Amino acid sequence: MKFTLPLIAFTAWIALSVPTALAQDPAPSKKEQLATELIAMFKFNENMEGVFKQMSSMMTKSLDSQNTTPEEREKRVKSMEIVLQEARKAIDWKAIETEMAQIYTEKFDEKDLEDIIAFFKTPAGAKWLEKQPEIQAESMKAMQKILPQIQAATM
Repeated sequence: MKFTLPLIAFTAWIALSVPTALAQDPAPSKKEQLATELIAMFKFNENMEGVFKQMSSMMTKSLDSQNTTPEEREKRVKSMEIVLQEARKAIDWKAIETEMAQIYTEKFDEKDLEDIIAFFKTPAGAKWLEKQPEIQAESMKAMQKILPQIQAATM
């Protein structure tokens, strides 16, 4: 009889705790699934490779304006490439996509997400997705042309 109450309490604790401990994250809502689908359409991982190439090109070109020896320039180019390569390795694309999906879940309702996905499945939407990396690269080049004016005005 002495052990009955503690045994009952222990059994109740196990009965209540184990299902909670074994419970998995709840299934994503339809809205979360839609946001994840939309983010996957953006192909961040693939498109960022183009951004890295553009950054490498811009950084290499920036060395042209500096007064360095060919050997020093080559060392700097190699250093920049190492930094970019390490950045590529360090990026957790799944985490980025998860964070982006969360942002889209917060900013759009289910209907909006459905409509946006439907647009990207149209020929015009598919073309927009396809051309976006080129547009970003050209935008970066355009900004590079404008930056000296901004720097001159602010320094």
